[in-house]
Amino acid sequence: MGVGGLIRDRDKQWLGGFSRFAGCGNPLEAELLAVLSALDFAVGQMLENVILESDSLEVVTIFTVWDVGNTFHQHLGLIHAINSLLLELDCGLSSCFSFEGNKPAD
Repeated sequence: MGVGGLIRDRDKQWLGGFSRFAGCGNPLEAELLAVLSALDFAVGQMLENVILESDSLEVVTIFTVWDVGNTFHQHLGLIHAINSLLLELDCGLSSCFSFEGNKPAD
């Protein structure tokens, strides 16, 4: 499975991107790894006022509706790592389902 994403500023100018092979897994794991990679990039670049968007409703639901303290999830380690970075960056996760927004990645 592969994960990737791009980082843009508020004017939608490209700041950076990432892509990598992440071994075998399922689509949810790939989406979670992409979110984790994006947050790692933001922390590494000391970015502020981060807004993280995902086109995965399942990922957004995990961090906006589901109790992240729940101990019964296949990807609990990833979820906790992401939640820690979300708290560190003081940012939320929102959904973005615009195909136009994905054009830079396509």
